[in-house]
Amino acid sequence: MNNVIFKLVFLLACVLVAFAINSCSHDEEYVNANLKATQIDYQNVMKHREIAKSILSSEQYEDYISSAIALYENLNFSYNNEELGGLKTVRQLQDWMAKNWKNTNFNSISEFESALIEFKIHQEEFTVFYGRNLVTNSNASYRDSFKNMVLSLLQKKDLQENQKISLSGCGEQALVNIKEAKNKAIVSLMVLNATNDKDQDLEGLFAIFLLYNQAVSESSDALNACFRLEQIAQ
Repeated sequence: MNNVIFKLVFLLACVLVAFAINSCSHDEEYVNANLKATQIDYQNVMKHREIAKSILSSEQYEDYISSAIALYENLNFSYNNEELGGLKTVRQLQDWMAKNWKNTNFNSISEFESALIEFKIHQEEFTVFYGRNLVTNSNASYRDSFKNMVLSLLQKKDLQENQKISLSGCGEQALVNIKEAKNKAIVSLMVLNATNDKDQDLEGLFAIFLLYNQAVSESSDALNACFRLEQIAQ
């Protein structure tokens, strides 16, 4: 009887030891997998940082963003945003310009057409450059991580510039909001692919302009309210 009990106890001990060893093995595999994933994430972050810095300092980026800003400003988008935001095709834009070009900052329709062509050229050049530097067949998570890195670098640059400006609390917040809107618009422009369908491309561009304009308008209203409160307090 004692011998049977001893064997049962011994068998149970072996099972417990085997379970413990197996559990430790799984724990080690889990830790190693997490460590490997962390290393990959870190490598991706560093890779994205270098790619983003390279893109943001490139001539292609400067020309593309500058031409987009020029188009926004010369269309007087902040004034004409309700009408322009509703246009879907290049033909609709041309028809609108024929009647309303004096409400823009362009001196003629031909000057506008030249600006639009210049924007398209720079957009296509940037799209090629962007695709060459970023893995275009990467998954959504990879692309989102890269976009977040671009935003982070733009915000860091803005933070350095903001430190040179002396504003009150609510004034500073309004400025931050405006720059955040600008940065989000830039990232949206960067991922706006030049397409063979000029109408789709124009619609996407105006959608970005419209969102940017709304964000800046809201921030400007907040800034004006801030100044009014400060005047009352004085």
